[in-house]
Amino acid sequence: MRRRRTAPLFALALAALAAAPAEAALIVTMTSTAEIDRRGVGTDGLYMYTYTVAVDAASTESLVGLELHVPDPREVMPYDSSKNWDVMLDIAAATFIWVSSSRAIDVTPGEVGVFIMHSAYGPREADARALGLG
Repeated sequence: MRRRRTAPLFALALAALAAAPAEAALIVTMTSTAEIDRRGVGTDGLYMYTYTVAVDAASTESLVGLELHVPDPREVMPYDSSKNWDVMLDIAAATFIWVSSSRAIDVTPGEVGVFIMHSAYGPREADARALGLG
């Protein structure tokens, strides 16, 4: 009589489950500052908002997008980012969006990205969302 051995198959299945990758996660810390721009570059008198986003070294994803909700998107003026990301303005959603156009300019784990915009509006709380890609 022939016996079937199932224990090794069960052990193999458990080993495969244990080796499965952990869930991807984007871990960021974002700080912001607001000050009146007095650099004499055509934005004098406007508020200059600087958003610094640090991607934690333990993150399994890179930062590929940053969304900011603004009170009146028609009042948003010149903008910039330390990584030369593309910028979009969704007037209907009152959302200002920076997007990486290449993996080469993503903000990877351990790196910091700086994003700047100008507005006639003074500081107030606003929602923000960081977008990641593993």
